[in-house]
Amino acid sequence: MNYPIDHGASLTFFPVLQNTESAFLAERFSVYLKIGVPFAYSYSYSIKKKGQLLLSLTGNNSLSNEFYLHDILLEDLSDNPTFNLTISSLDSSLIYANQLSTTVRIKPRHLVEQLEKIHTKKVSNFSISVFDHYPKKEPVSSIPVFSTKPLASSISTSKKHQQDFIASFSHVVDLHIENLLTDWKGLSNFEILQIQLSHFEKMVERTIRNQHPTLVVIHGIGEGKLKNEIHQLLRQYKEVFSFDNQYHPRFGQGATTIQFQY
Repeated sequence: MNYPIDHGASLTFFPVLQNTESAFLAERFSVYLKIGVPFAYSYSYSIKKKGQLLLSLTGNNSLSNEFYLHDILLEDLSDNPTFNLTISSLDSSLIYANQLSTTVRIKPRHLVEQLEKIHTKKVSNFSISVFDHYPKKEPVSSIPVFSTKPLASSISTSKKHQQDFIASFSHVVDLHIENLLTDWKGLSNFEILQIQLSHFEKMVERTIRNQHPTLVVIHGIGEGKLKNEIHQLLRQYKEVFSFDNQYHPRFGQGATTIQFQY
């Protein structure tokens, strides 16, 4: 079945039911990926629970459709797993971004509500949105990035206040250590990571406090340690609606875009 162009993607869960005289049981669910993008793509899909990889799948597809991925046990589904999906365009000449990576999870309360609907209202499945629209490539200047170096000497505020002032308008946080500290070369990798994560948490909390809808965090690529730590922290904020590490013409895959809901 084909879907409208740029329809987005969602995961649909069909219960594998067992009816007994005394109880309604759904011990596992069949999971389908519904996707609609206007190009041939490859996908990488995985599930993690408590940091442990439960499943990993990859494949190619030339059509927008809905197809079976796997079955998942109810006990795993109830343990707040994360579903990770990366879609990559097989034609880099298109106007669409080369890649989109997203991470979603089912909150326990939402799962209970959906199971209750299946039980009482006899609905056949429930779905969660992975992304609404596959993004197009953006011009390099679409996201303003301001240097966090000191402003002109005529400004008497401290460097910290200058950084806060600039970041409050850009909604872009650069976590490269040279942008956070002037004297950092004697620090260990662990110390640098802790400083970066501390700054990141402050920026997230300030974004939430001011109820800004988005925040872009530049973490670089490297070995992925900082990015992974950031993604783990984001899963702890109830205000975070979604986050992705999609390709950007300026940052490549060195930045994560966070969407908030209030």
